[in-house]
Amino acid sequence: MKLYDNILEKVRIYEDKWGITYAKPDGKLYKFVMVFYVLALIFSIAMNLFFALGISMSETLLSTMKAPLYTSLILIITLIAAIVLTKFKKSIVAAICSFAINALSCVGLVLTFAPLLENEIGGYKASFYWRHLVPLCILLVVNFAINFIALRANIKTRKVYKKIVDNAYAKNHTLIEEDGLDNDEWDEILKNI
Repeated sequence: MKLYDNILEKVRIYEDKWGITYAKPDGKLYKFVMVFYVLALIFSIAMNLFFALGISMSETLLSTMKAPLYTSLILIITLIAAIVLTKFKKSIVAAICSFAINALSCVGLVLTFAPLLENEIGGYKASFYWRHLVPLCILLVVNFAINFIALRANIKTRKVYKKIVDNAYAKNHTLIEEDGLDNDEWDEILKNI
């Protein structure tokens, strides 16, 4: 369904008139959460790049740890793809794909680094938590929050938009029934609301 700007303006007026408020993708909450997402992403990418750099500096490590190295580099690329998908705030498919890619990347990175950072007694080194697990969990939770805010705003906007279009249809119902308007004439009515 094509959204007309004049009806979207009426949606904003309707929301202001009735005091309907919610977090929007261009609001302060979204931007605040997005800052956390970008910081956690930069930290996670930096830790993975330091890991790759450390392995590549030693020939013995490089020959024995090629799989974790390539896995971490591939998953860094998928994390970057996830942040690119968050730019499509209005798309439900992009939000779902972004969250799925982010979740798979986080799980993959945890599974890659967990065996490498085990203690002799079976636990994990403290560096595993602050370098990998905590930033990845923050990425996942914040990505969910970003997508939730964007999708909720999209749903709320479309709901009010549909209500306005339904009201226009009800007002022009007799005209539509008598004349049998085609799609172009209906679009012209919507443009002139």
